[in-house]
Amino acid sequence: GCHAIEMPHGDPLYIVVMANLFHFRNLPIHESYDLKGSWIARGGGSRKRDLSRVGKDNDLNFKVNIDPTLKNELIQQIAADATMLMKAKIMDYSLLLGVHHLETDQNSDLL
Repeated sequence: GCHAIEMPHGDPLYIVVMANLFHFRNLPIHESYDLKGSWIARGGGSRKRDLSRVGKDNDLNFKVNIDPTLKNELIQQIAADATMLMKAKIMDYSLLLGVHHLETDQNSDLL
């Protein structure tokens, strides 16, 4: 939920508390990314990335395959979020992506 903390000297601090959806299916998350849809100052440095840390847009260097039904639901949710943020005059948006590596012959990724 959304909360506001009244600070003794200054503006209120607004925070959002959300559930951790990565533990929904009890699958380990091997990589995670904070995606904003920008390439400016969004990671992708030349050194090897520590996979225990959250990557950024430029660190994501593989294609993510999503079931078509889930893809449509995701697009609808992003559109609804963007509409709500626009009405509230908020510009910041991130998508937290968790990747679980399947142990298959193809080394596929599962969202």
